[in-house]
Amino acid sequence: MTHRTFTLLGLLALAAACPDLLPRAAAREPSPTARVVKDAGKDAALGFEWEVTRVEVSGLANPVVQRRVNTSLRAAAEAAKREMRRDLREWAPEDRPDVDMPSSLWLHMEVGLLDARLLSVSVGLSTYYAGAAHPNHAVKTLTFDLRTGAKVPVAGLFRPGALPAVAARVHRALRADPDYTYDGEYVLERVTAEHLRAVRVERDGLRFLFGSYELGPYVVGAPEVKLTFAQLEGLLATDGPLGGRAPTRGLTDAVTRR
Repeated sequence: MTHRTFTLLGLLALAAACPDLLPRAAAREPSPTARVVKDAGKDAALGFEWEVTRVEVSGLANPVVQRRVNTSLRAAAEAAKREMRRDLREWAPEDRPDVDMPSSLWLHMEVGLLDARLLSVSVGLSTYYAGAAHPNHAVKTLTFDLRTGAKVPVAGLFRPGALPAVAARVHRALRADPDYTYDGEYVLERVTAEHLRAVRVERDGLRFLFGSYELGPYVVGAPEVKLTFAQLEGLLATDGPLGGRAPTRGLTDAVTRR
C-alpha cells in the first residue's frame, strides 16, 4: 500500500467518523432573475387603451421577500392604470373631444441592477388624453433591499445631507451633454435636491432620470444622465444598501422594450 493510498483511506475514515471536521463546500449565492410580464387591453366605455410591461423576479433565497417585491412591482403598474381610469371617469362625456384617437397609457419597467442584495427598476410612464397635443412622460424608480424586501428611498442611497452635492454633480454632467444645449444656450433648469426623485442603480453607477417638463420644455424630452460610483465618491451611504461601493456581481441583462 502506497503512502498516498494510506492517506486517502485515512481521510475517508475521518470523514465517516467526524464529518464536521472536514471543510464543506461553500453555499452558492442565489442567482435571482427577472422576467417580463405583459398586459394590454381596451376599455371601450372610457375610450382607453393600455399596454403595460412590468418585471417579476424569481430565484430569491427568501420566498417571503420575493412575494413582497413582486407585489410591489405589480401594484405600481396597477396604480398607474387605476389613476388614469379615475381621471377618465371624472371627465364628463360632453367635455371629451370628438377625436378618433383613444386615450392611452404605456408603462415600461427596466432593470438596472438585480443581484442577491439589490433590485433597482425604472418605471417609464407615457399617458395620452384624447385630444391633447402630445403625450406626457413621467418616470420613477423602485429600488429594493432583497434581504428584507423593503423599498430603498433615493435619499437612502446617499450619506445624510448629501443630496444637494449630488444634485450639483448631476447638474454639471447635464451641462456637459450637448443634447441639452441649443445655439450655444443650455436649456435645462439647475438641478436641485428636490429634482432627484428617480435614481436607478446600475452595475457601475447611478442613472438619474427626469420626466417631461421637470427640467425644461417638452422638446428636450426626458433628460437623463449617469454618474459612475467614482464620480459619486464621498456621497454614497457607507451603511446603505450599496455599502459605499459599487455592486460588482449578479448584473442581469436589462429588460428591453418589446
